[in-house]
Formats: sequence, C-alpha cells, structure tokens
Amino acid sequence: MSTPLLSVDDLSTEFDVGGGWFGRNRRVVRAVSHVTFDLAEGETLGVVGESGCGKSTLGRSILRLIEPTAGSVRLGGDELTDLDAEAMRKRRRDLQIIFQDPLASLDPRMTVGDIIAEPLTVHEPHLSKAARAERVGSMMERVGLAPEMINRYPHEFSGGQAQRIGIARAIVQRPKIVICDEPVSALDVSIQAQIINLLIELKASLGLTLIFISHDLSVVRHISDRVLVLYLGGMVELGDIASTFVHPRHPYTQALLTSALVPDPRIARGRDTAPLSGEVPSPIDPPSGCAFRTRCPHAVPRCAAERPALRAFENGFVACHFAEDLRART
Repeated sequence: MSTPLLSVDDLSTEFDVGGGWFGRNRRVVRAVSHVTFDLAEGETLGVVGESGCGKSTLGRSILRLIEPTAGSVRLGGDELTDLDAEAMRKRRRDLQIIFQDPLASLDPRMTVGDIIAEPLTVHEPHLSKAARAERVGSMMERVGLAPEMINRYPHEFSGGQAQRIGIARAIVQRPKIVICDEPVSALDVSIQAQIINLLIELKASLGLTLIFISHDLSVVRHISDRVLVLYLGGMVELGDIASTFVHPRHPYTQALLTSALVPDPRIARGRDTAPLSGEVPSPIDPPSGCAFRTRCPHAVPRCAAERPALRAFENGFVACHFAEDLRART
C-alpha cells in the first residue's frame, strides 16, 4: 500500500471555557476528539455531520489555523504539529483552504488580480511581475473568470463569482491538499452545482487532493471518494461512499441519510430507518459512553456505561457496539 499523502492520528482540539476558582473544575469544549484517518493523493474525503459537530474545527486544526490540543498531523511524512511558526508558514503553500463565505474571505481593498497573486507574492517572491501576471491570468481562465475582471474589487461580484476567486487563490500554487470548508452552503442551489462541477473538473485536471466539509449529504456523495462522519467532535463512521451511503453501519449515519431530502419519492417511501430527532447534547457536558445514545433508537444500558471503540470493517471503520446487527438491517 502506498504511503498516504496526509495522516491524521488521534487528533483532538479543546477550547477552555473557564469555570471554577484558580483553574479548578476546568471546563472544556472537546470540539475535535481523537480523530484518525489517512488521505491518499488525488482522493476526496467528505466530512459530514450536524452543525457544531467539529467539521470546520477539524479542518482548521489540520491547517493549524487552530492549534490542536493533542495528536499528530503528517504531510508527506513531515510532522506539522512540531513545526515552528516560520517553518509552518513555508508549508502553507501545500495546504490551502476555500472558505464558506466567499465575500467575507476576500480583502475588499484588493483587486481580483492582487488577491489571486497574493500566495505567489508570499511563497514565490522570485517570480517576475510578468510571470506572476501570466499565472494569475491562466488561473482566472481555469475557474471561469473573464480577463477583464482582473482589476475589479470583490464587492463587484456575485457570490458564485467571489467563490471562483477564492478557489483561484487557493489553487494558484498547486497545493498538495485543499480543504473546502462548506464552500457552497452560502450560494444559491443553481450556483452550488456550478461550483461543485468546477471543483470536480479542477481535481481531475490538476490532480488535487480535497477534504470537503459539508452538511449536505447529496453534495458529499457527488464529489467524494470516502466519507468521515463526526458527532460531537468524534468519529462515528469512516468508509467509502458506495458502502456508507447504501449500507451505513452507525445509527447516526443512518439517521442523517434518512433525514436528507431525496428527489425520488419511491426511495423516500422505502426507507425503514427513523429520521434524526432530538437536539445535539452540550459539548461542554456530553453524555457518558456513546455520545449519540441520547438520540439513538437502539441505545441500551451498555451504551451509557461504555464508550464504543472505533472498529475496522471491510470498507472502513465504525464506533458502535451493535454495528454488525444494524448493518444486517439496512
């Protein structure tokens, strides 16, 4: 088996929310808890879950935009969590991000040309002005931006156009990994399809490796090779798209899929799994044992007493005491 491009091992990120005198009874939010996965070159890993489950924090922790509390992130064999600020700055050319809100992620004082050229200015200062302009123009053409737009400012663009600018900025240096943090959730449905198709085309033509974060399961299914399901910051399932979407093993994954909109009424009527109900527990005071047990229709006393370990199956991993039984029912 080839060496993975990215290896995330037992990654955790906590936020201190205070409480108690002199540090006693410290209260923390475990935004990401013991997440482990490998990412192959050219692969797209979808990351799904409800709002507040730790998807964006996971992406930012991998990039060290948020410092992880524990665990390992290795890129091409190099441990990123050990790098000092300057060394990490140099590695950022290999790790880029596309943000959820395209307009908010662009500096309103900079032209489109300057925004796309900024990574080249920072990481490739040896480039001549002409070479930099040629790279910017080529990238604008790739993402569907007309050359005459180069001197315009972000406020002159629609949301879809602004996201194309953000994509161009992220990939102008051909990074090894691009983290897409809900890149279409702020866009109209018709524009979402255009941006997703653009990312798929760029992945194929440039050999990009993507981590695609989304709450939209239909989008994740369309663009991803594998999917990682998070609940309250922890992994509940990881597997290839075909197996996970057709025969999910974890009850949370089953409920997410059942709750998702399906355009075919025949499929919707044939579902026999209860849709997701109830509220996500507080991440400050999560349930004992299995974090999903308070919403799980299959929960038994063992689920409260014992946290299920992440176990390997034929096409991935699942954290459920009864994964074999549930798999047989789907």
